[in-house]
Amino acid sequence: MNLSHDLEAHAANVLAIVAAIITLAFVPAAEAGAAEPCPNAAFRTGASASLPDCRAFELVGPPGNADYTVQGLAAQPGGDALYWRVPGGEQVADPADPDGGLGDVFLARRGGAGWNSTWLTPDPAGRPFGEASLGIPGMKADGFLFFSQAGWTTAGWANTEPALYVEDGSSAQEPVSVAPGTAAEPGLDPFQWTVSQDLSSTVFATTAALDPADTDGNTDIYLRRGDSLELISKNTDGTADNSAATPFLPAAASGNVDGTFGDGSLNFSEQSLTGFPTSQGGSPVSADGRSVVFSTTAQLDPADTDNAADLYLWREGQGLRLISDDERSTPGCPTVPASTEDCALDASFVGMSEDASVIYFRTAEGLVDGDTDGGNDIYEYRVDAPAGHRLTLATGPGTSNAVYPVSVTADGQLFFATADRVGVDPPSGTGVVLYRWDGTAIQTVAELNDADIFQGPNLAAFGIASPAPAQRAVRATADGSVLLFRTAAALEPADTDGAADLYLWRAGSGVTRVSGNGSAPVAVGTDGSGPLGASYPGYGGGRVITADASRVFFTSTDALTPDAGPNGRAKLYEWQEGDGIHLVSPPGADAGAISYIDNGVDGANVFFMTADSLVAGDTDGGAIDTYDARVGGGVAEPPPPPAPCTGEGCQGPPASSPGLPMTGSISFVGEGNVPLVPGKASVGVAKAMAVTGTAAKLRVRVPGPGRITVAGSRVRRTGTSVPKAGTYPVKIVLNAAAKKALGKRKKVKVKVRVSYRTDDGRNASKAVTIAFKQPGAKATMTKSTTTRKGH
Repeated sequence: MNLSHDLEAHAANVLAIVAAIITLAFVPAAEAGAAEPCPNAAFRTGASASLPDCRAFELVGPPGNADYTVQGLAAQPGGDALYWRVPGGEQVADPADPDGGLGDVFLARRGGAGWNSTWLTPDPAGRPFGEASLGIPGMKADGFLFFSQAGWTTAGWANTEPALYVEDGSSAQEPVSVAPGTAAEPGLDPFQWTVSQDLSSTVFATTAALDPADTDGNTDIYLRRGDSLELISKNTDGTADNSAATPFLPAAASGNVDGTFGDGSLNFSEQSLTGFPTSQGGSPVSADGRSVVFSTTAQLDPADTDNAADLYLWREGQGLRLISDDERSTPGCPTVPASTEDCALDASFVGMSEDASVIYFRTAEGLVDGDTDGGNDIYEYRVDAPAGHRLTLATGPGTSNAVYPVSVTADGQLFFATADRVGVDPPSGTGVVLYRWDGTAIQTVAELNDADIFQGPNLAAFGIASPAPAQRAVRATADGSVLLFRTAAALEPADTDGAADLYLWRAGSGVTRVSGNGSAPVAVGTDGSGPLGASYPGYGGGRVITADASRVFFTSTDALTPDAGPNGRAKLYEWQEGDGIHLVSPPGADAGAISYIDNGVDGANVFFMTADSLVAGDTDGGAIDTYDARVGGGVAEPPPPPAPCTGEGCQGPPASSPGLPMTGSISFVGEGNVPLVPGKASVGVAKAMAVTGTAAKLRVRVPGPGRITVAGSRVRRTGTSVPKAGTYPVKIVLNAAAKKALGKRKKVKVKVRVSYRTDDGRNASKAVTIAFKQPGAKATMTKSTTTRKGH
């Protein structure tokens, strides 16, 4: 009888049943019947008892009694993984020695036993100075791209140049800002880098000459995928651009500059170092990293005859293309008919579809026949259309200069606002109107109120004063059929509060108010009223709506439901189509303020931060933690620790004979919701001796199938997948720099990190130091040691 096999089969059956129960639980009460008891009733106690949809609170991070504050960043689409960050200081369970770092990022995953967090931005032990580690998580990938003020791989930490790293959840790779196999080079622009949603491609600007053809010493844009590095800011004929002009990655035009001379200044907005990739079509890199839009005043194409900022598109396998060139039937600028030159006005990137097949930009230059107003317009560029027929005036033949982009959907539709009356169904009046361009026609979404306008023609309703589209109080579905937006206008008779409300527009159905009738303005994301207040600006965002727009999550200080305490603190609400508003954060007058983080695409998971302790495992005494209000959720609390031993029970089993010598070993046992770096791990060094040559072998013990990874700043990264529990040899090979050091010094000590990830996502990692000796040098034995950590 194979007891282990039977237990595994039984566990699989139980998980299948639980998954089925959770699926059934995620049915609105109106359909499932309000009287039906929740299958996870055991977890719906205390603050969870009145949550809708059989939700229960789960502690995501940090687990245990960590007495430091965390900042939630973003959730992955399925809702089973969330990035969170410690804004500053040392973590209680930081595996490295104290280094004065300014914070680290973790990826929390949910497994069968709850949430476990992987440390993504490790600080090298012994670093004599602190550094900032800020990053962008991949929204559709299990990893992290992060920026460090200093290169971590240089011996002695002599190099203080910034570098980019890609993290796969176990240990940091080589910096992506340099050519493969070279030491970190200076020149990285800390504000000009981003990553594709699938984490396959990193795009960055640097003055380092990483391509032999790049000889000017000026900034250029490179793309890195794996070990492949390509210069993309070059001429359309494939030669390098060695002019003095500086290309840059554009942030999406946000409408905060108004003028008749284009929007050149908008292009220089900084990329966000602490947020996730700009949502709502705002990233200049396609989701798969195979298309990049950048801006430059350099004339990279013979058709570019001016010094204005133009937009270029690089596509893998197709090279570079000028996309902001005119398609007029006759030459000359419409506002200067006698001219034979272009208008020489800047073009600003607005956004693009996820596959970069549809791109939008804004300019005051008339690029097609019929655009003669001299004001700002938004153009659609269709990449696959025939040459000469790729541009369309998406915002219509308006006459004003106040045309503002609002959102670009995943499939390439545009929402914009203007005071012009355009499209097939324009309203009467003179106020600002919200429109949709679907590629063929302009349709009215809603009129806006004068109260939505401040600082001239800017629109507070969409947060357009902020350059980050992810921060705007507007969300669109991927197909453009639904738009969520905020306005102070009363778009339905029952809206009598005068405050800003959230409205949901559906094509063919008009608008529906989803935020109730409170007196305080509602918000999406962190709005300053949560526990983080204004101390951490730039955070927030999140999906806010589900993929089908049947649910909307928002915050308000009003008590919009009977169970919401009227205490003036921020609360998290959920609007359900056909079922109204429900409180998702803790009920009662004693509930603390919350900050919304994100939700999964189906709404089954919604994440928020609070200083309240909502589950028994949160024992940190008021530090801010991240929680998940999960449909059908709940995690069993860990059992109490065993009673201390007494007498002979403390002696342990008799010592056994030593086995075969090995450089180091790692073991992984247990699971749960307690350890910060998941899995209770221990490391034992049976015999630590010098290794002759440039390679060593570790024997790694693991309790089941998974993947073993070994990495370090002076060794080649290696990994192997293992099919079952056992002890496996893993080869450690010095990299070129370490081999060179070994040849000079005759002996080097190398610190490597051995990581193990189970098939269900749990992790353990330990550091091991290995002494390498040059062949022929005198052998040196070291004292055998045994180190154990964790429990």
